[in-house]
Amino acid sequence: MEISFYLNELEDLLPVVKYRQMSKNRVVHVVPIDAIEDIDTQLIDWMRRSYELIT
Repeated sequence: MEISFYLNELEDLLPVVKYRQMSKNRVVHVVPIDAIEDIDTQLIDWMRRSYELIT
């Protein structure tokens, strides 16, 4: 499984395996999830920031 999320800046860090600049202030990031242990505090923070970006 993969999780995709948007941020307003590039996070070129593991576990990000792909990213794509969608606009000047939007970068989509893709992170593979193979086990529950792959969901760490860094990923949760990115997802929270992504949610805040769209609300």
